Amino acid sequence: MMNNRTRFLFLFGVLLMLSTPRLALTQVQAAPWLTDTERTKFENLRIVGSEALFNLDYETARKNFKEMAVAFPNYPAGPQFLADTLWAETLYQTRRLQSSLYGSDDTFYSTSDDKADPRIVDQFRTLTRQARLLTEARLKQFPKDPEALYFMGAIEGLKASFEEAVERRHFAALKDGSDAVDKH
Repeated sequence: MMNNRTRFLFLFGVLLMLSTPRLALTQVQAAPWLTDTERTKFENLRIVGSEALFNLDYETARKNFKEMAVAFPNYPAGPQFLADTLWAETLYQTRRLQSSLYGSDDTFYSTSDDKADPRIVDQFRTLTRQARLLTEARLKQFPKDPEALYFMGAIEGLKASFEEAVERRHFAALKDGSDAVDKH
Protein backbone atom coordinates (compact mmCIF):
# COMPACT_ATOMS: atom_id res chain seq x y z
CA MET A 1 0.00 0.00 0.00
CA MET A 2 2.78 2.42 0.92
CA ASN A 3 4.60 1.50 -2.26
CA ASN A 4 1.65 2.47 -4.47
CA ARG A 5 1.12 5.67 -2.50
CA THR A 6 4.80 6.60 -2.81
CA ARG A 7 4.74 5.89 -6.52
CA PHE A 8 1.58 7.98 -6.92
CA LEU A 9 3.09 10.92 -5.02
CA PHE A 10 6.31 10.68 -7.03
CA LEU A 11 4.45 10.61 -10.37
CA PHE A 12 2.16 13.42 -9.23
CA GLY A 13 5.20 15.50 -8.23
CA VAL A 14 6.90 14.90 -11.59
CA LEU A 15 3.71 15.76 -13.44
CA LEU A 16 3.30 18.92 -11.37
CA MET A 17 6.90 20.00 -12.01
CA LEU A 18 6.55 19.40 -15.75
CA SER A 19 3.26 21.23 -16.06
CA THR A 20 4.02 24.21 -13.80
CA PRO A 21 6.21 26.15 -16.25
CA ARG A 22 3.65 25.62 -19.01
CA LEU A 23 0.86 26.83 -16.73
CA ALA A 24 2.91 29.85 -15.74
CA LEU A 25 3.54 30.74 -19.37
CA THR A 26 -0.10 30.48 -20.36
CA GLN A 27 -1.22 32.64 -17.45
CA VAL A 28 1.07 35.59 -18.13
CA GLN A 29 -1.07 38.64 -17.60
CA ALA A 30 -0.69 41.58 -19.90
CA ALA A 31 0.60 44.68 -18.21
CA PRO A 32 -2.05 47.38 -18.33
CA TRP A 33 -1.85 49.36 -21.54
CA LEU A 34 -2.51 52.57 -19.61
CA THR A 35 -1.73 53.41 -15.99
CA ASP A 36 -4.58 54.45 -13.71
CA THR A 37 -3.62 58.11 -14.12
CA GLU A 38 -3.44 57.75 -17.90
CA ARG A 39 -6.74 55.86 -17.92
CA THR A 40 -8.42 58.75 -16.08
CA LYS A 41 -7.16 61.28 -18.63
CA PHE A 42 -8.11 58.95 -21.47
CA GLU A 43 -11.65 58.49 -20.13
CA ASN A 44 -12.14 62.24 -19.79
CA LEU A 45 -11.06 62.79 -23.40
CA ARG A 46 -13.19 59.87 -24.58
CA ILE A 47 -16.32 61.11 -22.82
CA VAL A 48 -15.99 64.71 -24.01
CA GLY A 49 -15.11 63.61 -27.55
CA SER A 50 -17.92 61.06 -27.73
CA GLU A 51 -20.51 63.53 -26.44
CA ALA A 52 -19.37 66.02 -29.08
CA LEU A 53 -19.56 63.33 -31.76
CA PHE A 54 -23.09 62.34 -30.72
CA ASN A 55 -24.08 66.02 -30.86
CA LEU A 56 -22.66 66.34 -34.41
CA ASP A 57 -19.89 68.66 -33.15
CA TYR A 58 -17.22 67.00 -35.25
CA GLU A 59 -14.58 69.68 -34.66
CA THR A 60 -14.71 69.28 -30.86
CA ALA A 61 -14.73 65.51 -31.18
CA ARG A 62 -11.72 65.63 -33.50
CA LYS A 63 -9.88 68.01 -31.12
CA ASN A 64 -10.34 65.65 -28.16
CA PHE A 65 -9.44 62.54 -30.11
CA LYS A 66 -6.33 64.21 -31.55
CA GLU A 67 -5.30 65.16 -28.03
CA MET A 68 -5.88 61.53 -27.05
CA ALA A 69 -3.69 60.28 -29.92
CA VAL A 70 -0.88 62.66 -28.91
CA ALA A 71 -1.15 61.86 -25.18
CA PHE A 72 -1.18 58.09 -25.77
CA PRO A 73 0.84 57.45 -28.95
CA ASN A 74 1.04 53.68 -28.37
CA TYR A 75 -2.68 53.26 -27.72
CA PRO A 76 -5.00 52.67 -30.71
CA ALA A 77 -8.04 54.51 -29.38
CA GLY A 78 -6.97 57.94 -30.65
CA PRO A 79 -6.62 56.97 -34.30
CA GLN A 80 -9.66 54.69 -34.10
CA PHE A 81 -11.87 57.44 -32.64
CA LEU A 82 -10.57 59.88 -35.25
CA ALA A 83 -11.57 57.37 -37.93
CA ASP A 84 -14.98 56.98 -36.23
CA THR A 85 -15.41 60.74 -36.36
CA LEU A 86 -14.43 60.91 -40.01
CA TRP A 87 -16.87 58.12 -40.86
CA ALA A 88 -19.78 59.72 -38.97
CA GLU A 89 -19.06 63.16 -40.40
CA THR A 90 -18.86 61.76 -43.93
CA LEU A 91 -22.20 60.01 -43.49
CA TYR A 92 -23.74 63.22 -42.19
CA GLN A 93 -22.35 65.39 -44.98
CA THR A 94 -23.42 62.97 -47.69
CA ARG A 95 -26.87 62.57 -46.11
CA ARG A 96 -26.36 58.84 -45.64
CA LEU A 97 -27.70 59.02 -42.11
CA GLN A 98 -31.23 59.29 -43.47
CA SER A 99 -33.21 56.22 -42.55
CA SER A 100 -35.14 56.39 -45.83
CA LEU A 101 -31.99 55.30 -47.68
CA TYR A 102 -32.13 51.90 -46.04
CA GLY A 103 -35.71 51.01 -46.95
CA SER A 104 -37.07 48.43 -49.33
CA ASP A 105 -36.57 50.35 -52.56
CA ASP A 106 -32.88 49.43 -53.02
CA THR A 107 -31.78 53.06 -53.53
CA PHE A 108 -28.86 52.50 -51.19
CA TYR A 109 -27.54 49.63 -53.28
CA SER A 110 -28.12 51.20 -56.66
CA THR A 111 -25.08 52.21 -58.65
CA SER A 112 -24.76 55.94 -58.57
CA ASP A 113 -22.25 58.54 -59.57
CA ASP A 114 -21.62 59.75 -56.03
CA LYS A 115 -18.19 58.29 -55.41
CA ALA A 116 -16.42 58.64 -52.10
CA ASP A 117 -13.91 61.48 -51.90
CA PRO A 118 -10.48 59.82 -52.38
CA ARG A 119 -8.92 62.14 -49.78
CA ILE A 120 -11.49 61.05 -47.18
CA VAL A 121 -10.95 57.39 -48.05
CA ASP A 122 -7.17 57.81 -47.80
CA GLN A 123 -7.42 59.63 -44.48
CA PHE A 124 -9.75 56.96 -43.10
CA ARG A 125 -7.46 54.14 -44.20
CA THR A 126 -4.43 55.89 -42.72
CA LEU A 127 -6.16 56.24 -39.35
CA THR A 128 -7.42 52.65 -39.25
CA ARG A 129 -4.02 51.36 -40.39
CA GLN A 130 -2.33 53.29 -37.59
CA ALA A 131 -4.78 51.88 -35.03
CA ARG A 132 -4.30 48.36 -36.41
CA LEU A 133 -0.48 48.60 -36.30
CA LEU A 134 -0.56 49.78 -32.68
CA THR A 135 -2.88 46.92 -31.81
CA GLU A 136 -0.75 44.34 -33.64
CA ALA A 137 2.33 45.55 -31.75
CA ARG A 138 0.48 44.96 -28.49
CA LEU A 139 -0.67 41.51 -29.59
CA LYS A 140 2.92 40.53 -30.42
CA GLN A 141 3.76 41.12 -26.76
CA PHE A 142 0.52 39.74 -25.33
CA PRO A 143 -1.29 37.52 -27.87
CA LYS A 144 -4.38 37.02 -25.68
CA ASP A 145 -4.73 40.59 -24.41
CA PRO A 146 -8.53 41.12 -24.32
CA GLU A 147 -8.30 44.87 -24.85
CA ALA A 148 -6.06 44.47 -27.91
CA LEU A 149 -8.33 41.76 -29.31
CA TYR A 150 -11.29 44.07 -28.77
CA PHE A 151 -9.54 46.85 -30.69
CA MET A 152 -8.75 44.50 -33.60
CA GLY A 153 -12.41 43.56 -33.88
CA ALA A 154 -13.58 47.16 -33.49
CA ILE A 155 -11.19 48.38 -36.18
CA GLU A 156 -12.34 45.68 -38.62
CA GLY A 157 -15.97 46.50 -37.85
CA LEU A 158 -15.37 50.19 -38.44
CA LYS A 159 -13.67 49.43 -41.75
CA ALA A 160 -16.65 47.30 -42.77
CA SER A 161 -19.07 50.09 -41.90
CA PHE A 162 -17.07 52.63 -43.89
CA GLU A 163 -16.70 50.33 -46.89
CA GLU A 164 -20.43 49.65 -46.97
CA ALA A 165 -21.92 53.05 -46.18
CA VAL A 166 -19.34 55.40 -47.71
CA GLU A 167 -17.53 53.48 -50.44
CA ARG A 168 -20.37 51.03 -51.14
CA ARG A 169 -17.88 48.21 -51.50
CA HIS A 170 -20.24 45.45 -50.42
CA PHE A 171 -17.93 42.42 -50.62
CA ALA A 172 -15.05 44.22 -48.87
CA ALA A 173 -17.49 45.21 -46.13
CA LEU A 174 -18.70 41.64 -45.81
CA LYS A 175 -15.13 40.35 -45.47
CA ASP A 176 -14.09 42.94 -42.89
CA GLY A 177 -17.36 42.48 -41.01
CA SER A 178 -16.68 38.76 -40.84
CA ASP A 179 -13.13 39.45 -39.63
CA ALA A 180 -14.55 41.73 -36.92
CA VAL A 181 -16.79 38.95 -35.67
CA ASP A 182 -13.90 36.47 -35.71
CA LYS A 183 -11.76 38.79 -33.62
CA HIS A 184 -14.46 39.41 -31.05
